[in-house]
Amino acid sequence: MAALTQSKKVDRVGTQAVSDKLSFPVAATTHIYNGALVFLNAGYATPATVATGRLAVGVAQAEVDNDPGAAGDLEVEVRPGIFAFENNGTNAVAQANVGSLCYAEDDQTVSTNATGRSAAGRVIRIEGTKIWVQVGVGLSLGDK
Repeated sequence: MAALTQSKKVDRVGTQAVSDKLSFPVAATTHIYNGALVFLNAGYATPATVATGRLAVGVAQAEVDNDPGAAGDLEVEVRPGIFAFENNGTNAVAQANVGSLCYAEDDQTVSTNATGRSAAGRVIRIEGTKIWVQVGVGLSLGDK
């Protein structure tokens, strides 16, 4: 799957022990679509991409276009929780990966490939082609 080019609805289940909604300043010249997996990079929100050292904080609840714009000119509201993401065909998440971390390929796709990637969250369930992933602040990502 390619990165989002427009907003989309993302299915969600359950509740989270941390705040239901969080708000983060958006990085400079950054466009985040509604339904995108959101990372923090140096304290600023970006759509998830192949990169290391990022923290997955949730899924965007509205489209925010900070392009052009300076870092922090706009904020994006995100929700932590369990969300359905697309599965990467090459390094696909499988039933054996339930309970393990998965990694962001882009702002809507996850895989098992950790090389050069940041964790999207923990695989909770596989349902057809959807990978249900627990995402958000407060999630322990230390274990594989």
